[in-house]
Amino acid sequence: MNKLAPTPLAPLRVTLAACLMSLSAALPSSAQVPDTLVAEIEAGATTSAALGRCAGLYVSLLEWGGEARLGDDTSNAIRDAVSTLRKAATEIRMNEANEKKRHAETAIDARVRDTADVYLKHFTALYTDQPEGFDQDALLQADATACQQIMGN
Repeated sequence: MNKLAPTPLAPLRVTLAACLMSLSAALPSSAQVPDTLVAEIEAGATTSAALGRCAGLYVSLLEWGGEARLGDDTSNAIRDAVSTLRKAATEIRMNEANEKKRHAETAIDARVRDTADVYLKHFTALYTDQPEGFDQDALLQADATACQQIMGN
């Protein structure tokens, strides 16, 4: 997978850790969990799909955590990361699928929204089952780590 150029997202590393710690809980056995991002990539996911999934993770963290609770700096860092990922995913998808920009943007935006919705459902299931948080959740930990590596952090 192509790695994006490093971006000034050091606050995002702290943000992800803080979000995951503040959301922290063990995965309930009854929850249906998608494959991790790494498993999805190993199964042949395109680079643009992987970037879209990371953007979806970040959108879900912003929506779940709430901008007021996360603060302006953290919220802005997450929005910047989402923007960077969407732009890169769109450019890559234009090349991968030989699509025009508008079609690529629409596909990436759909991927981001669908992925954010999956994570939000996952967060709800975790919170309902064990409201003390998410820091031991294997899916969130694996995907947050993979996305940080993709972002160059």
